[in-house]
Amino acid sequence: MGVISEPVQLRRVPGHGLAAPMFPGDDVLGHPPGPLWAKAVGQVDWEPSDGLKVEIGRTVFHGGQGDAMYAACPHCAAHVHLYTDEWDTIEGAWEPFNKAIDTWYDSGRAAVTCPRCSRAGDLTAWTWDNDYYAFGYLGFEFWDWPEFSPSFLERFARVLGGHRTVLVGGKL
Repeated sequence: MGVISEPVQLRRVPGHGLAAPMFPGDDVLGHPPGPLWAKAVGQVDWEPSDGLKVEIGRTVFHGGQGDAMYAACPHCAAHVHLYTDEWDTIEGAWEPFNKAIDTWYDSGRAAVTCPRCSRAGDLTAWTWDNDYYAFGYLGFEFWDWPEFSPSFLERFARVLGGHRTVLVGGKL
């Protein structure tokens, strides 16, 4: 799934053959795979069984099962650990992030101060362990698709006008 920080013309994406139009009665999640789906993936012997869902509006995108062990500061790259190695929540570690996420949902802007460098970093600029979270206004959820090829991801970002994209992989 790619996430960008502002809306773009959505009609350009299905027009590239990746996804087909949705019709009443389709038994897939979102737009079914289009005629050129295989050009996007590295494993063509695994045909997607579900489709592409387009998310529009302020959204926290996440990888489904599991969580991020840490978040990394956009200024100094320090890791703010959220869990122990045994997956126990570190007391107070999530507090600044939870407050920032609530603020971001309400206003579209929020910052988290890094405990190491003491600089405030835009919530959307923090990176997460295994790219588990991304914050944006437009997202593309590909359900039950093989992994995308690096060249496709580069082309997809270009089609979206060069906006910052984040691939959030996961499992529900």
